[in-house]
Amino acid sequence: MLARKGNYIYILCAPDLVAFKIFAAPEVLAAAERAGVKPGTVFTEESCGTNALALAREHNRLVAIRGEQHYCRLFKD
Repeated sequence: MLARKGNYIYILCAPDLVAFKIFAAPEVLAAAERAGVKPGTVFTEESCGTNALALAREHNRLVAIRGEQHYCRLFKD
């Protein structure tokens, strides 16, 4: 589970949506890494479905989405 009871994950990406820095509580970072989310991960819609990073690039603005709005099961929780 990546986000629960106030634990969130923040992912900074380059314009091509390759993650270069991830911020979260230590337990959230550990869960993300076990799931394969780490610097170098690509967050395009084609690679992992609907996600805030791809939507932010598409709409050229900040975006936050809830777990149930993600296509990727990894972020649903």
